[in-house]
Amino acid sequence: MQPQAVALSVVRSSRAIPSPCLLTQGGHELTDFEQDLRLVGKEDVVIGSRQFDDSSGRHIASNAVDGTPRKGGISGISMGGYGALKIAMKHPEMFGSVSAHSAALVPDFNSTTVTGRRLDQFKSLFDSIFGIGFAGGGPLDLTYWNANNPLELAKDTAKFQGMKIYVDCGTEDEYGFYAGQQVLDDLLTKAKYPHTAALHPGVHGWDYAKQHTQQSLLFHWNAFNGK
Repeated sequence: MQPQAVALSVVRSSRAIPSPCLLTQGGHELTDFEQDLRLVGKEDVVIGSRQFDDSSGRHIASNAVDGTPRKGGISGISMGGYGALKIAMKHPEMFGSVSAHSAALVPDFNSTTVTGRRLDQFKSLFDSIFGIGFAGGGPLDLTYWNANNPLELAKDTAKFQGMKIYVDCGTEDEYGFYAGQQVLDDLLTKAKYPHTAALHPGVHGWDYAKQHTQQSLLFHWNAFNGK
């Protein structure tokens, strides 16, 4: 069982979140409803009571426990955290809250703490998705990357429609994603946009996420209830 499901079970048992709240594991079959949402991976979840107009999930209708129409929440871990932030920031009309644990936020490919084979894997992945051009050895094309980068999207908080944002990361994250989170925190703070950003002891991975997923679930539940 993934940490989000474990945490949801714990929170429900404590009656902090009533059972009608739905947490669903999201793969490409669930969330690939627009070309620019294709990066969502199996580490993403969408939280809320949801109904779909078709199997692709093209339209999401989120309802509060009392049946009142309400925006949903989206959450993710690692690359899924990147995807959750990206999707929410590009579609605030659908999501009222977003959370991310250890989100894959890269402020600068030239100064990243990731090196060696891991850096090569990242560059290969980002090349295949965003066409940056690492493999070519020539000038990089960051146009599509920047258009989908949460660190760029966060520069225009006026578009967020008051969406609530929660992020956390381990201080010993071996990918150095705490640096990207700090950039996001600084951007939102400078814009005086309310958000929660936290650094906790820990490395990258599921074990770290399991320690803090309950906090993000409660964050979403409070957002659903206007807190």
